[in-house]
Amino acid sequence: MRHYKGNFVDPLVVTKEALDSISDQSADTGSNSQAIYNILLRTEKKVDSLIQGGVSTNSNDVLSLLPIQTMDQFQAFENDLSNDTNMRATLENILTYVGGDGPRFFIFNCMKTLLGQDLAEKTSLSGKSGLEKRFEKLKFDGTQCYHIIKKLAMEQKLGTPNIRTAISDWLNQAKSRRVRKETRKQAERN
Repeated sequence: MRHYKGNFVDPLVVTKEALDSISDQSADTGSNSQAIYNILLRTEKKVDSLIQGGVSTNSNDVLSLLPIQTMDQFQAFENDLSNDTNMRATLENILTYVGGDGPRFFIFNCMKTLLGQDLAEKTSLSGKSGLEKRFEKLKFDGTQCYHIIKKLAMEQKLGTPNIRTAISDWLNQAKSRRVRKETRKQAERN
């Protein structure tokens, strides 16, 4: 099999040969090899999807908008998602690849990719703040972004996570994340 294209190694050929090699050995070495093999197969599918245009050419345009920093930017982004199916598909593809160790962390990584720290502190799932729900915040529930994350979490067969709880927890912890980051920076200065 040819490994080179010009002066460069063809990563797809090398990856395919590695997968075939692992496949031959997985029956002999048990479940660890099978798990590794499954991970490599998923990785290969993702690479194939990217090569075949799974992430559209305007993905850099969408990525340049993320993370969203202000409420005005969020509203404009939501309007664009509602009106532009290509942008929606591109965002879905981008979020599909953020990964995470389990459903909760997949959702956390999607949220981190979408929302900047300042906007996260001004956002809640219900649009209210505090025990008495007196203070208005940006309502995340029902947004295009919410529906995309929910859809992806269910499509990824990540179990049946309580998606609402995971999103709500991530938003509720926004201030704590900022305080921890500031504390670490202060400790590094001293």
